[in-house]
Amino acid sequence: MFNVIRTLRVRIMPPDTENMTHTGGNISNPFTLQHGTEMEHIGIDSIIRSHRKTFTLEVSDDAKLTIRAPHRATLEEIQNLVRRKRAWIIKTRQRVLERRRTLQSKHFREGEKFLFLGKAYPIHFQPGVRTPLIFRENKFILNKESGQNTRELFIKWYKQQARKIIGQKANTLAQQKGFRFTKVRITSAEKRWGSCSQGASLNFSWRLILAPTEIIDYVILHELSHLRHQNHSRKFWDTVASVCPEYPNRRKWLKENGYTLSL
Repeated sequence: MFNVIRTLRVRIMPPDTENMTHTGGNISNPFTLQHGTEMEHIGIDSIIRSHRKTFTLEVSDDAKLTIRAPHRATLEEIQNLVRRKRAWIIKTRQRVLERRRTLQSKHFREGEKFLFLGKAYPIHFQPGVRTPLIFRENKFILNKESGQNTRELFIKWYKQQARKIIGQKANTLAQQKGFRFTKVRITSAEKRWGSCSQGASLNFSWRLILAPTEIIDYVILHELSHLRHQNHSRKFWDTVASVCPEYPNRRKWLKENGYTLSL
């Protein structure tokens, strides 16, 4: 699975004890942190436990906080970690929310630009066009008289392009790098760019078609690597590095710019 998140890793060795206050799952209710005379609510949206030695704090694109913790970590340890990293959590959440606010909503007006394969192209309304939406001469041409919802037309067109382009890229990259998968599915996922399902099926969000081609290649190679390692272990990242040596920069680009790949 490939999500876009902001992470902070902290190495803390939990005590060797089986007396855990919380055994796993999600925490939906925030707890209150005292900071001088200021009361600050820091909500933990989920806690994910696994066989690991470190803690990771993750803030997603919708500003939700996830804590990845060792199985033996107590709830008290997790809460103490959140208290210590309070400033980072608040700052990161504010930055995420500010990005969402500054991202302009689409109005589907003449000349307004839309992304496709990493470049922005303008809309042009033209009467008498047989197809409701076509891409020609570096612009999106729409028949304003079609009466169809313009946003839905764009989503349908993006999905068609994603099936064609991402499907072709997946086949080419799999052959070049020695992977085998069964099929490619284009989804409407909003919180992940791609995933690898049982049966060697690859799934990608249609929003990925808005990204530059090298970013699309990275996400495809990321998911192909999951065919060999169903986790994000060191061996998994070694596999990603072997098939995509530029992955750190491409991963960074997606973390910093993924919020712009929306309609």
